[in-house]
Amino acid sequence: MLRPENPSCRRISGGTTYNSWVPCGMPHLGQYAPILKAVFFLYPDRASAEKGVKSGGTGFLLGEEMKRVPGYAHIHAVTNWHVAVCPKDGPPSPVIRINRKSGKPDIFEFDCTEWIFEGGGPDVAISPPVTVTDEHDIQLLDVSSWVLTTAQEIKDAVGPGDDVFMLGRFVDYDGVETNQPAARFGHVSMMDARIEQSTHYKGRSIVLDMHSRSGFSGSPVFVYRTIGSHFFEPQPGKVLTGGGHYIKLLGIHYAQFPESWELKAKQTTSTVTQAVLQADSHYVEGLSGMTCVVPAADIMRIYNRPELVAMREMSEQHNERLGLGGLPNTPES
Repeated sequence: MLRPENPSCRRISGGTTYNSWVPCGMPHLGQYAPILKAVFFLYPDRASAEKGVKSGGTGFLLGEEMKRVPGYAHIHAVTNWHVAVCPKDGPPSPVIRINRKSGKPDIFEFDCTEWIFEGGGPDVAISPPVTVTDEHDIQLLDVSSWVLTTAQEIKDAVGPGDDVFMLGRFVDYDGVETNQPAARFGHVSMMDARIEQSTHYKGRSIVLDMHSRSGFSGSPVFVYRTIGSHFFEPQPGKVLTGGGHYIKLLGIHYAQFPESWELKAKQTTSTVTQAVLQADSHYVEGLSGMTCVVPAADIMRIYNRPELVAMREMSEQHNERLGLGGLPNTPES
């Protein structure tokens, strides 16, 4: 598909510039395909995780390289408060399942009380540091390069119309015995909606025109800009705007707008019957196709809570003394 608003400026040998129209749309993830491995699934308990039951939600791995132990990272699991701690219906799902490079996934049996959150704050919960090994098939989203800060959001005018996608758990088929995240795509609809979250927090939410369903709660949501059919990075580690590409963690999916649909009677030839059936019409609640997101800045608000900062410092001291733990692979956006 050609979008006339996305020309590629080119220069001929004499120095004259001209526009070359290029196909645009969702590119192949290419070099960013490893972000699929940042996603994990959550379950109520070990048995549910081992069987891959259709309950729970999604989460992702977020962290940063240790300051005093180069090559190793602090790794945290991130999801929604309403998934890991206090769902509206059913049991909480604090137990996470992480893929291994071979064999069955590993189960991390966190308890509801271990997840860190802010009472009455954003619908975000973050685990204590997660210990992984080279056997785990994971990827970490580094806070310094992936998270869309408020300043970046303003500078780059991120807003309605920007392309987004999320990676999460399609419970009808999520891999069953292994985590296989599904991608869903859409656009930013509103950047500042004051919607009451399950925590009763009424701070800022981002609203997307993107379909979702149960199981995707806790999914990482990415905003991107690109030209052509593949992400391309001329200079590794450099995020470009305008002529290049742009991909950042926009936030975390926490809810979908409900919508009431009227159940209408089938048309009949009987005027009396039709009138009676319409008078007895009922409504069912469905999903509007509008998805709500906690901004990345609010994720960092929880990430930087004193409890988690202290845990990272203790972990760093431990690793500094013994040279243990961590993940020697932190990707750049």
